Amino acid sequence: MSPPALGVVARPPRRTVLLRGALLAALAVLVVVVKAGGLLSSPPPEAPPMPGGAVVVPGLLRATAPGESDLVLLRDTFGVRTVVAVTRAGVEERATARALGLRLVELGVGADGVPTPAQVATVLGLPGPVFLHDDTGDGPVAVLAGMVQLVRGIPATDVAAGLTPAEAARLTPEQRRALAEVAGAVDGSRPASPYAGLRGR
Repeated sequence: MSPPALGVVARPPRRTVLLRGALLAALAVLVVVVKAGGLLSSPPPEAPPMPGGAVVVPGLLRATAPGESDLVLLRDTFGVRTVVAVTRAGVEERATARALGLRLVELGVGADGVPTPAQVATVLGLPGPVFLHDDTGDGPVAVLAGMVQLVRGIPATDVAAGLTPAEAARLTPEQRRALAEVAGAVDGSRPASPYAGLRGR
């Protein structure tokens, strides 16, 4: 019998084999602990990673119109159960929301329109988390978000400061008046405001 082509391979001592096995087992346990503890994973984002994504108030998010993958992300990462199309939802959004078990509410506010007191009350009454959107993410959704913030006690100066320059520039005179009406209804300076019924909600 001829010797092996690579020569004789020495078998490692039993102690070396056991030590290597113990190290591999310890490494496997460490990987499980790190994964289970989330030590290497990043925390979920605070706001949706979409154009115009923002937290309005805890449990209420807003952004631009979502696609199918956005709706899955909103449901699975942010726990969203209700989607509010401030303007209108498209056919794909309706079908995807239905398939994912999400409630879809369409308010029908015009692109430059103003949410009515009843529409604001509808959003305030929805169980969260809720996702608001319009087609662009900086149209009437920004107005509705500002109204909700005012009703929830956020000062008007902070609401205005939270608008992006594009959102502030896009506000129509009617939308600015409506935001002032809500602010006055909430602080009591405009008791005859059509939004007066929102005070204390």
